[in-house]
Amino acid sequence: MASVEIKIHELRIDEQSQAPLLVLKELDGERTLTMALAPLEALSIIVLLERMELRRPTTHDLLQHVIDSLNARLLRVEINDFREDTFVSALNVEQGSKLFVIDARPSDAIALAVRCGAPILVRESILKYANGDIESPSGNTMLRPSGQDGQRDDLRVWLENLPDEQFGKYKM
Repeated sequence: MASVEIKIHELRIDEQSQAPLLVLKELDGERTLTMALAPLEALSIIVLLERMELRRPTTHDLLQHVIDSLNARLLRVEINDFREDTFVSALNVEQGSKLFVIDARPSDAIALAVRCGAPILVRESILKYANGDIESPSGNTMLRPSGQDGQRDDLRVWLENLPDEQFGKYKM
């Protein structure tokens, strides 16, 4: 099945739920894919985008170090399905001549892809559905972009005001 390379377009806060949203945009086009993130994954991604430094490495930093230590590399991340209102993705890791396809939450996979400089791919049918080009056969709904542009500052404020127990002892 055909896939399209996407990149992080922006992080924003959903006006209704106040949850962080990640907006992905196709590399050579205008279509977008929006997904909700948990606070830890939002923090992990914004730390990289804003070139912030944490006192301790995140889990995504650890996974990158493990991959590097095994003389492997993350070839790509694939968002390859959408089931029960949940995106499904896989890490494609190469070690020598072996390819490992590892199930991963898309938010974790994207955070790792950003760290490793690996491309992020989404199945064409998922991108078409997210942009209203095709109907979902299962009747699922998918988050679509909402809110106003320029909400990165809102995300930063939201993350800075999260209680420590939400993401451990890591301070921004």
